[in-house]
Amino acid sequence: FSRTIYVGNVNSEANAESLQALLESCGRVTYCKINGDGSHPSRYAFVEFETSESAKKAFLLNGHPFCGMPLRINHSTNPIIKTYTTPRADDRIQRKLKKAADRIARSIEEFEREERRRERR
Repeated sequence: FSRTIYVGNVNSEANAESLQALLESCGRVTYCKINGDGSHPSRYAFVEFETSESAKKAFLLNGHPFCGMPLRINHSTNPIIKTYTTPRADDRIQRKLKKAADRIARSIEEFEREERRRERR
């Protein structure tokens, strides 16, 4: 039995933290991610538990009301692609993006100056 479950019919107004808090009643959750288009009334989530026994317990919440909608719990047939970042990594990424944006802006400015020089000739 897999440690990962699919949770459907998740209210679009819900967040991963509140869904995880509910599912923690079944056991320790190691990863929880809500996916889907937030403009639709419901979305879906993939949740990974520490143990397969906890994932089995989660099936007891099938049909349980959550944020006004009954959850649909099923086996996950898709692997979870985890995206973890730390605040430090986020800062490093933001600095790199700013540096790249500054380089692009300088290149555009240089190009525009060169164009103006050519126009004057």
